[in-house]
Amino acid sequence: MTVKAEMERGSTVEESREQRASGEEQGTPEANGDTTEYAPVAAVLEEWADGTSMHGAAMIANKNDFQGWFRIAWAVITLCSSALMVWQMEALIKDYRSYTVVTDTITTNPHSLQFPEVTMCNTNFFSKTLINETGISEPKTEEEVLQLVYPVDYFITSMRFNNKYLPPQENLTQVITDFGVCYSFQTDAEIFEPGILGGFEFTADLRQDDYVDTDVAGLLVFVTQPGSKITSQVPLIGVTPGKSVMIGLRQKSTSRVREKPWSRCFSEAPQYSQQKCRAECIDIAIRQDCNCRRWGDTNDPGNLTFCGVAGLTTCMDEMNKTAALTNCGQDCSLPPCEHTEYDTSMTTIELSQSLQQQLNELFGTDSRDYFLQNFVSVTVNFEQIQVQEFTEAKAMTRSQLLGAIGGSMGLFLGISALSVFEVLGDLTMLRLAPRLFGYRGLFGLGGRTSGLKDA
Repeated sequence: MTVKAEMERGSTVEESREQRASGEEQGTPEANGDTTEYAPVAAVLEEWADGTSMHGAAMIANKNDFQGWFRIAWAVITLCSSALMVWQMEALIKDYRSYTVVTDTITTNPHSLQFPEVTMCNTNFFSKTLINETGISEPKTEEEVLQLVYPVDYFITSMRFNNKYLPPQENLTQVITDFGVCYSFQTDAEIFEPGILGGFEFTADLRQDDYVDTDVAGLLVFVTQPGSKITSQVPLIGVTPGKSVMIGLRQKSTSRVREKPWSRCFSEAPQYSQQKCRAECIDIAIRQDCNCRRWGDTNDPGNLTFCGVAGLTTCMDEMNKTAALTNCGQDCSLPPCEHTEYDTSMTTIELSQSLQQQLNELFGTDSRDYFLQNFVSVTVNFEQIQVQEFTEAKAMTRSQLLGAIGGSMGLFLGISALSVFEVLGDLTMLRLAPRLFGYRGLFGLGGRTSGLKDA
C-alpha cells in the first residue's frame, strides 16, 4: 500500500474515532465501549485489491497512484483475459464431457505364451456309411447326431504338442457345432518355442469316399481364445486335402475402459463376444420362427429338435425376407471389454515328388491317390513369442481437467486456486456479504474488529 493511501486510511480511521466519540452521547455501540472500525465499500475493495494475488486488480483499484485512463486500460485487459479464460475453460470442459478414449499400443515379448484353443471340423457333416446303417438321415437330437460320426481317431490319426505325441481320444473334446461334430484341443501348457518345430501338429483323414453329397472337401480350423464357442460367426481357416499346412499365429490382447460414460464395451471374452451374441440372437429367432433349432444351439433347447439342413435353409430364407434377423447386428454392436484374438497366416507346402514315389512304391497307386485326396497335415504355432497389447484410456481424466483449468487461470489472469478462495471467501463471504447483516469493518469478519452496527 502506498504512503498516500496509508495517510488517507489514517484520516478515515481518525474520522471513525471522532464519530465514536460523538456517539457516546447518543447511546451508539461506541458509547458502550465498542471500538469497531467502519469502512465504506470502496475502501474495502481497494484494500482487498492491494493484497490479492490476482493480477491487474491492484492496478484497477488504486486510484491514488494511477490515472483514470491507465486504470480503464487495465480493466479492459483484465476483462479480455477473463473472457479468454472462460472460453478456454468451456472448451476444456466440453472436451472432457465428450468422454472420448485413446488407444495405446504396446508390443511385449514375454517368456512364453498360452496356447489358444484349436477346433477342427470335417466339411462332411455325417458319415454316409453310418446313415445307411442307422437309417437316420436327418438327426433330431444330440444322440442321433453322435450316431452318425466315427470315433475321433478315425478322423484325427495322429497329433503332438511341443514335439510330444498325444492320443487323440484322450486329448480332444467332441463338440456339436453349426458345422456338425468337431473336435477341440485345449491345453494349459505354454509355448516357449515358436515356428514349425513347436506348437500343435496333427494329421487328419477326411475319408472323402464316405462323404454325403457335398460341394467341398477339406478341413475347417478355428483358432480362438480358450473357452470360446464355435459358431457360424467365428472366422475360420479352410485347408484342402493332400497338403502340409503351417498356420502362423500373432496374439493381440485388447483392454477397454469399463467406467461409464467412457465405456463402449460389454462384459469380457469368452463369456461374451460379438460373434457369440449374434449367433445366440439368430438361434432365438430360429426357435421362434422355425420351431426348431440349429445343431450348435445348446442354450435352453427345451423340447425343440434340430431343424435339419433342408428345413433350416427354407426357414432362414423366409426370415431374411421378413427382416427377422435385422436386430441381431444392432444388439451386438458392443465389443467385449477384455479379449484376446489371433491373427493367422497360412503357408501351404506341396508334397514332394520323392514322397509321392515312396507312397506309390510302398502302398501302390491307389494308396498314394487316397493319401493325396484325404490326408491333411497341419501345424499351428506362434510366429513369435510376442503380444501386441491394445489398451484404452480416458482421453482426459478429472485430474488432467483440473490441471488444464489451472493452467488457463494462470495463463490469462495469473491466478490459482487460492485466488479463487480470495474472491469467494475473503472478499465475498467475509467482507461484502456480512455488510448486509451490519458487519462493516474494513477487513470484515476476518479482521480483529468486526464493525458490528447496532440495529
